[in-house]
Amino acid sequence: MKNAKLWLEDLRQMNFPVSKIRLVLNRRAPRVRIDTQEIERSLKLKIAATIPSDEAIPASINESRPVVEFAPESRAAKALKTVYGLVVG
Repeated sequence: MKNAKLWLEDLRQMNFPVSKIRLVLNRRAPRVRIDTQEIERSLKLKIAATIPSDEAIPASINESRPVVEFAPESRAAKALKTVYGLVVG
C-alpha cells in the first residue's frame, strides 16, 4: 500500500485528474482481513473494484488461456469484466 500511496501522491502533484483514477484491490482472499475502509482512507480513493483470489486463475494460466475465457463464470472472471467496464466505459 505504501507504493500505491506514493504513486497516487505523484499523480496528484502532476495534476493528473483524480476522476480518471480507479482503485482496484487485487487478489483479495476472504480469510484475510483487510480493512478496506482503512485502504480508502489512506489512499484517499474509493475502491472501484475487487478481484478475488480464485483457483480459476492458476488453472487458466496452466492452460495458457485467459481466465475470462477458461472460466467465464468464475469470481475472478466476473471481477475482471467489471474492471474492463471501468476502464473502457
